[in-house]
Amino acid sequence: MIASLFTILYIVYIVLGVLFYDLHYCSYIDEIYPWLLLSVLLFSRRKFSKSLAVWLCIALFYLLYSFAIASNTNEAILSDFIAETKPYTAFLTLLCLRPRLSRRQLNLLKRFCLLCIPILIVAGITNFGKVGTERFTLLPGARLGSACAILALSYYLFANKDSKKTMITCLLICAIGFAVPTSKHIILTGFIFFLFFSTRHHRLRFGVLALILCTWVATTIYDSVINDFAIYYQSEGSARGELFKASWYILNDYFPFGSGLATYANAASANWYSPLYGKYGLDSVYGLVEGNTLFASDTYIPVLAQFGWFGVIMFIVFIRFIYKKTKAYYRYSGDVKSYKIALTVLAYIFIESMADASIIGNRGVAVMMILALSLYNIRINEGIADKQFPLPERR
Repeated sequence: MIASLFTILYIVYIVLGVLFYDLHYCSYIDEIYPWLLLSVLLFSRRKFSKSLAVWLCIALFYLLYSFAIASNTNEAILSDFIAETKPYTAFLTLLCLRPRLSRRQLNLLKRFCLLCIPILIVAGITNFGKVGTERFTLLPGARLGSACAILALSYYLFANKDSKKTMITCLLICAIGFAVPTSKHIILTGFIFFLFFSTRHHRLRFGVLALILCTWVATTIYDSVINDFAIYYQSEGSARGELFKASWYILNDYFPFGSGLATYANAASANWYSPLYGKYGLDSVYGLVEGNTLFASDTYIPVLAQFGWFGVIMFIVFIRFIYKKTKAYYRYSGDVKSYKIALTVLAYIFIESMADASIIGNRGVAVMMILALSLYNIRINEGIADKQFPLPERR
């Protein structure tokens, strides 16, 4: 029952929450979806894990803390609460649900990923060479690259075998994203390539090709990476650089729990203009001016300032939790494919946190679901039994 429901929900989310999200057919799906998964957990026979219970307590604490200090309007606080919690809620809830998929369901999901390729191609042709993001456009700007990565990893996850054909198909899906070249997508694709083809069986066979790709990536993205770093982080008056600088002061001024929800470097703090921008002299920076907050939610790391040093520590603990889970499952099962997927998602989180805020957006929910599915055996009666990672049930 859970597996069938999850299969439907996953397909619906990829269609409405990733592929057609920017056409605004269902703009709130990414905010509804994690709580829908949590509702399924509540009505199932699965029980809450300790990790999920701790996370919900921390999330509730920050919600009440923000109300108590009146960090922004109540509407802004609730809006940011939903946005900030959705990827983590989806990840931890799915780890509790642990849907085990039949061969038929896996094949359905794999074929679905292949059927989405024409949509990616159309988006690539429509947005070819365009770097900017336009409203009501099919996968504009960097969103195309993220959608390609999500579908490539989904295809790889649901494929029956970790074959060369599967890996090449995955990379070809990623390559569609080069129609709108961004440095972070090129770096992520390069990481996927080296991770996929660096196993013992493929190292020699693909050594020369890897060297060629490495040279091409280095020469292709040198200018964009160096220029992006200089423009976004070092140049005087750049929104992203100023957000990073001010976040240090906010962490220390609002020790230990931060300035509260909807106060800094996110959409809610822009829509309900946060007083912190004026307090720290950011209200004159282009893209952070009241009424023109185009770059207010341009990167994720500065957002942690509103959660204080405690929030920063919790984020590091979360990354460590993922890595330990990944290593534990790999050592137990020997499942190289799941290990590659989990490491790729960790790389995605790191890259996107530095250069974007999509980790708490619609794409972040999809990526976190893929991560959760890679941390246990999703196949029924195939491969390793789930003894070390049992399916929790209520008694």
